[in-house]
Amino acid sequence: MKFLVAALTLVSTASAFVLPPQGRALTARFVLKEDLEETSAVQKPKAKRTIPTKDPFRPEFERIESVPYHEAFPSSTKEYTTVVHEPTGHVLQVPFRRIHLEDPDQPYLDVYDTSGPMDVNPLKGAPKIRQEWIDKRTAENHPRVTQMYFAKQGMITEEMLYCAVREGVEPEFVRSEVARGRAIICSNIHHKELEPQIIGRMFQVKINANIGNSAITSSIEEEVEKLQWSMIWGGDTLMDLSTGKHIHETREWIIRNSPIPVGTVRCYYIYCVELCCVPVTYLIRPIFFIYHYRSPFIKLLKRWMALPKT
Repeated sequence: MKFLVAALTLVSTASAFVLPPQGRALTARFVLKEDLEETSAVQKPKAKRTIPTKDPFRPEFERIESVPYHEAFPSSTKEYTTVVHEPTGHVLQVPFRRIHLEDPDQPYLDVYDTSGPMDVNPLKGAPKIRQEWIDKRTAENHPRVTQMYFAKQGMITEEMLYCAVREGVEPEFVRSEVARGRAIICSNIHHKELEPQIIGRMFQVKINANIGNSAITSSIEEEVEKLQWSMIWGGDTLMDLSTGKHIHETREWIIRNSPIPVGTVRCYYIYCVELCCVPVTYLIRPIFFIYHYRSPFIKLLKRWMALPKT
C-alpha cells in the first residue's frame, strides 16, 4: 500500500492532469510536463481582432484569399447548360457542377451549383446577368414587376426558365407553383447579379448562410470573403447580419459580388442609426424607431382619436 501511494505521488509530480476540450467525452489522461512545454511552444498565437475598412468605397480586396474551385472540388468541373428564352430570345447560361466518377457505367454525376462566376474581381463585382431581362420588362411598363405578377399573367420569365433548368422540371410547373403562392423566386430587380433560384415545398431544399461584422471586429474585405466561401460550400441564400461600422457599404459590396439572394435585418440597421455603433441614449433610439415606422403609429393615433369619448 505504501509503495502504491509513493508511486502515485511520484507520477503526480512529473505529470499534469489535463481535461479534453469542451464538448468531447469526459475522460482524463496523464501528460508529461515536457510534452506540455513542447505543445505550448508550437501553439499558434491567438488571432487578433481585425479593424474596419479604412476606405469603404475602395476596399483592399487583395488582402483576402481567393477561393480556388479546383482545390475545393478536385474531382469536379463547372459546366453550363445553354437554353434560350423563346419570347425574348435571351440566351441563359445555367451553371451546374459535374462530379467525375470512376464508374465506367456512370462516368459523371451532375449536381446543383451555387459557387457563382469564377475569377471575378471583387472591385468590379459579379456579372449583371439579369440586366437585359429587367431592362426589357421595365420598358414594357408593367404595373408590377414581381415574379408572382408575371406568373399570374401566364408569362414564363427568364428567371422561371432559369430555375426550371436548375431544378430539372418544366418551366410551366415553376410558373404554376409561383402563381399559386407555393413557391417564391427571390429576384429583387436591383440585384442584377443574381442567378435565380426557387424556394418551395416542391423543389430542392435550400441552405442559408449567416455572415456580418460587429462593432469590434471584421471588415468589408472579410465579409466578401465569407460570402465567397459560403457560396462555394453550397450556400443557396445569405443573410447579412452586420451591426458594426459601414453597414450600408458592407451590404452593398456583398450584393454586388453575390449571385445568390441576400437578405438583411432592417432593425439592426435602425438600431445602429448609422452611427458606427457608438452608444446612443435610450431616449434617442425609441424616437428614431418611431420616426422610421411613423406610418403605423400615425394610423394608430388617428384611430385612437376617432374613438367615441365616454
